[in-house]
Amino acid sequence: MQFVFAFDSCAGTDMGGSKAKAVELLMTEAAEEEARVAAAAKAAEEARVAAEAKAEAERVAAEAKAAQEAQLAAEAKAAEEERLRLESEKKVAEEKALAEKVAKEAAEKAAKDEADRKAGEQVAEWCKKNGFKDMSTQKGSKIPLHVAVTKKDAEMVGFMVQLGVDKGVKTSKGQTATDLATKLNKGGSMDAILASLK
Repeated sequence: MQFVFAFDSCAGTDMGGSKAKAVELLMTEAAEEEARVAAAAKAAEEARVAAEAKAEAERVAAEAKAAQEAQLAAEAKAAEEERLRLESEKKVAEEKALAEKVAKEAAEKAAKDEADRKAGEQVAEWCKKNGFKDMSTQKGSKIPLHVAVTKKDAEMVGFMVQLGVDKGVKTSKGQTATDLATKLNKGGSMDAILASLK
């Protein structure tokens, strides 16, 4: 019985070592597995953080791009509005200038028409008084313009010229009104008439 006991003790002792090794092996494998799991968890966390960082960077970049595009669009809109404003101001200024020009021309024409009307009345009255039908119709050898020059009537000469009298018409002696005024000009007495006849 003692031998068996001894054998059993030895066998028990030998089995205890195997168990310890098995436990140690299991513990080592567990530790390695735990390390693998921890490494995998760490890698997964790092990947998650990297993905979040990438997503955040992309979001920030997208926001920056959107802000830049919005700014460029606002600047383009402002530039277009300014162009339209300047174009509108230019158009208004041109229309105003045109209206002023038309009004000025109309006023000038009205003033000229009125001046011509008055001149016409004066010339008609003068012609009637001096026996002429009108300023373009001679009476024998007498020419209305030349008679006005001879009379040194600077105002009447001016009226006739204003109304478009033919300044080049000549007398039977071949004299124009200017020739006659030059001949009669003594001491500058015909200067105003000569000025009208130019």
